Amino acid sequence: MAAGGKKKREPARSAGPKPRQNTPLFFLLAALLLLFGGYYDWTALLAGAVLALLLAAATWRAGGLVLPKGPEVWLLGGVALCSLVTVPFALSPGMALIGALRWVAALLLLLYTATFTGAERAIILDSVARLGAVMAAISIVSFCYTLLSGGEDANGRIDGFFEYANTYALFLLVCLVLLLLKENRHWSDWPAMGVLLVGVFLSGSRGVWLLLAGVGVFLALRQLTVKGKPMPVLLGVGAVVLLGGLAVVLSGGLVLDRLAAMTLESSSLNGRLLYYLDGLTILIDHPLGVGAGGYLYVQPLVQTGPYILKSIHNEYLQAALDGSVLAGALLLALAAVLIFRRGTPLRQRLAVILLAAHACIDFDFRFFGVLALLLVCGCPRESRTIPLPRRALAAAGGVLAAVLGFFTVPYTLSFLGNAGGAYALWPWDLSLAEERLQSCADLEEAGEIADRILEITDTSMLAWDCKFAQAAAETDYETMAECRYRYLRLNPYRPEVYEEMTALLENACREDPAGLEIYQMLAEKTGALLEEVYERTSPLAYRIVDKPDFSFRPALLERLQRIETRE
Repeated sequence: MAAGGKKKREPARSAGPKPRQNTPLFFLLAALLLLFGGYYDWTALLAGAVLALLLAAATWRAGGLVLPKGPEVWLLGGVALCSLVTVPFALSPGMALIGALRWVAALLLLLYTATFTGAERAIILDSVARLGAVMAAISIVSFCYTLLSGGEDANGRIDGFFEYANTYALFLLVCLVLLLLKENRHWSDWPAMGVLLVGVFLSGSRGVWLLLAGVGVFLALRQLTVKGKPMPVLLGVGAVVLLGGLAVVLSGGLVLDRLAAMTLESSSLNGRLLYYLDGLTILIDHPLGVGAGGYLYVQPLVQTGPYILKSIHNEYLQAALDGSVLAGALLLALAAVLIFRRGTPLRQRLAVILLAAHACIDFDFRFFGVLALLLVCGCPRESRTIPLPRRALAAAGGVLAAVLGFFTVPYTLSFLGNAGGAYALWPWDLSLAEERLQSCADLEEAGEIADRILEITDTSMLAWDCKFAQAAAETDYETMAECRYRYLRLNPYRPEVYEEMTALLENACREDPAGLEIYQMLAEKTGALLEEVYERTSPLAYRIVDKPDFSFRPALLERLQRIETRE
């Protein structure tokens, strides 16, 4: 015993290795979120290349491959495999391969996340949430500066770093939940949550507002029934009302206008129902999928309303359209497993629910940073290490990084505006070919590119427009009429294109009487197409903002009839 009768204080025993701080996984997530949320292909592919190297280094240290316990890896791997299998049969194999590689990158991220402990992931999510608050603050300041300087925002809503308001609002809401349910909150977390909440309101995203309301009701009931403390609930309601009022003032009333438009008759709701029904029609015709990116080119042939979409605004249906019905089912199963997995902390489970639910009405997983956030939040806490040869794993990681790194180059060039360089490196991607076609000043070269596109698919509007211009330069009326009809088939709801087609046929009949039979046949097909589109148009199409306009139909059919009966 020490002098004075006091015992010596024993050193505290270590509870285990100290959680890693400032990890590569956080910096990777931060980079993705700041770079448009990882929307563009080059960001997702570059992230995949980096992940391949990080995973190779982690497996070298662990002496084998670290696999999370559960079916998540196999479900996500199944989605990637289905997407790869679809590539040879896709509308554009080049685009489909890139879509598949994005899923491969997601699989790499899940595997790399499994190398971190639960405590380390919690620290990463804390940092992501604080980053989200900083991003929201910058977005709000920029929004206010635009208003005060007399400028006008494109739609009066905060698009933020993602340049898409709905998914950006979803990200801010997830950050809000991560801070709200944080175990050891710092005083700075409270103003951060206020900033995030204002950002969610200013986004004008009604779907996210509904999720916010659901979260609020759940947490209020939990607070009242489990903890029996009404005061935090009253303070929370007061804060929401106060910050919501601030957002109304800052938005000039837009928040209230969009809130009032939340009805079953809203254009957004009916539009999405229209997209989904048309998408199911495509899926019935193409159960193996059309490959990533193919949906944009197939939709005009079946659509029952006027719209042009790159994504169908439902990630599970989109996965099915891209990589087969099985791929869509596997992605849906993955979301269910992540939601209902036992042992997941409440805040992470709630974040997964928000991300998985909103993916039913938007293209959130197209933003690779958001998909990565879903996987980090839902990754199982337990894992196992499968001993494998270190050199083989390192070599596999290097090869995969090289492949993903190579494909990063053309899409980076495309993003920077170098369409020629991107097309030269990867000409099998239809979107890159069309970018090159648009940037091509020489009509002859453009015609050659258009021919190569049409060898892949006859559903490229740009290619048919180019062939029309080439025929017009040679005053070839027959080719002009055929190309314009092909273009019309891909624009079935545009009155001006019907008008252009009819005027062209009338002029061709006068200037080139030798081709009268061809022009009469095309006039008959144009009238039949118009009648088919008119008949198949869904009642939902008349409930959206861009309603179909058939007021020109009687007069145009009469003109086409005169061409058909011309002698």
